Amino acid sequence: MALNENREPMRRCIGCRISHPKGEMFRFTCRSMQIYEDITGNVEGRGVYLCKSESCIEFARKNRSFNRAYKRAIDEKSLGELLGKMLEKTRR
Repeated sequence: MALNENREPMRRCIGCRISHPKGEMFRFTCRSMQIYEDITGNVEGRGVYLCKSESCIEFARKNRSFNRAYKRAIDEKSLGELLGKMLEKTRR
């Protein structure tokens, strides 16, 4: 029996750049110039992860972390709306 059978995969947050268990984070994918939340974790395309904390969400927005992660300009209006929704989820 392998030691790592029951370990959850770790992913790095684009805000704080700290690794956390995959299930404790938001996953996003990018299609054309818009970002979408990947609720299932199975949507095709490059996925980036963000902690479920207000500080990481604000840091990612302020420092253009999504632009850096996807190496392209992201539509600021749709990104702002999406991150607003993520902030609401963290406050519940």
